[in-house]
Formats: sequence, C-alpha cells, structure tokens
Amino acid sequence: MKIARVVNNAVVETREGDLSLVPIHKRMYWRLVVEQPPVYSATIENVYATGWQITDTEAIRQYTVTPIPRERLIQRIKDEAQRRIIILCGAVDFNSCIVRQLNMLKRVGQLNNKLAKRQTLTQDEETEAAKLEALAQSIDHLRARSNELEALDPIPADYADDVRWA
Repeated sequence: MKIARVVNNAVVETREGDLSLVPIHKRMYWRLVVEQPPVYSATIENVYATGWQITDTEAIRQYTVTPIPRERLIQRIKDEAQRRIIILCGAVDFNSCIVRQLNMLKRVGQLNNKLAKRQTLTQDEETEAAKLEALAQSIDHLRARSNELEALDPIPADYADDVRWA
C-alpha cells in the first residue's frame, strides 16, 4: 500500500509502506494514499494528477480530465491512416513505405507506357496491374476514411478501431 507524509496540510512525500509500521510518534504525519483515477477515454482525453485532498486519515489524489485539442486528435487520425498504409504496403516504416509506393508508381508508368505503345500486357503483367490498382484503391479508401474521421465533430473516441476504417 502507498502512504504519504503530510506537512502543513500538503503531501511532501509518498512511498510504499504499511502505516502500522510507522512509529507511533511519527504516525500523525502519515496518511493512507487513496488513488481513485477518474474514468476517461485515453484516445480523446488527458488526465492529470492535480493535487491532494487531505483528511485525518487519508491523502486522496485529485485529478483533472481535459479534452485533447482537436488539432492533436486530427494528427492522431492522420498517423493512424499512415500506420495502416504502411502495413498495407508491406513496409516496416514511413520511409520504406514511400519507397515502395514510388516503385509501384514507376511500375504502373511502365505498364501504361506499354499500353500507350499499343503493346499487349502479358498475363503476369495483367495480374500485376490488377494488384497495383487494388492497392491504390485501398490506399485511397484509407485516405478518404481519414478525411471523414477528421471532419467529425466531436471526433469519436474509437477513431482507431478497425470498424471505423472498413
């Protein structure tokens, strides 16, 4: 259990310990710590320990819950979209994702150039083109979902849930 040393009605120290083990002549300075964090949504709210309420036997931790600023929530949605695009591209980080997308764009250009020259794509190239188009559509879908989530007011606490991105 946690105990707090109180001087002049202010907590000056907390530690793990048993109040019954504090010597009798010092016990009047010590209180049992009561931690009752508020219920909040960590995805859209911050919680801060802001002080103490001191009673004869307890030091009760006080908390304040504040909404996360909208701009930061929008950035978190963008980050979530980026995380999903990185996974979709089979990349491990942002830079490798960009490289993969550039390589895909280059390959699409090569296939389009072949078609522009009235050459026929092989079966393997047709399959490759279909996969590249499906990937591009999936990325567009994630970007559209990101834009939709960013436009919601209020931004939902479950913005990172898969159902929001389907």
